[in-house]
Amino acid sequence: MSVLKKNFTFVDLFAGIGGFRIAMEQFSPESICLYASEIDKAAIETYTKNFRHNPNKDIEIKDIKEIDPIKQNLRSPDVVCGGFPCQTFSKSGKQAGLKDERGVLFREITRIINSYKTNDKPKILILENVQNLVSHNEQKT
Repeated sequence: MSVLKKNFTFVDLFAGIGGFRIAMEQFSPESICLYASEIDKAAIETYTKNFRHNPNKDIEIKDIKEIDPIKQNLRSPDVVCGGFPCQTFSKSGKQAGLKDERGVLFREITRIINSYKTNDKPKILILENVQNLVSHNEQKT
C-alpha cells in the first residue's frame, strides 16, 4: 500500500463489528475512518463499543442506502472497505445471487465510489466475500 500516506482515510461499508476497521487501524494507527454502514443493531452496538477509544469514534453508522456522499458532503476516502452480504452467493445457501435483494447490495459500493469526481475517487478498494461469488451463475456474476 505504498500509494497511501500514514494518515490515510477509509470507509467501512457493511461494517459488521468492525473487522476491516481493526485491520486498517492496525496497519496504520494514524488512519481515519470517515464513515461506516451497517444495519444490524447488535453489530452497530458492538462496533461502537469496539471503537469508543478512537478520536473519530462519533462517525455516523447507517444503512448503506442512506449514504449520499455528495448531498451529505462526505469526503472521498483513500480506501473503501466492504464485506457485502454473502448469503445469496454461498454454497450453503440457496444461491439466488442477483435475484435476492441482498445479492445486489454490492452495487451500493459502486454507487458510492461513482458519486465522487473522477480525480477524487478512492485509490484502493478492498472487498471480502465467499469464494463462490467468483463461480456463481457460471462466472457471470
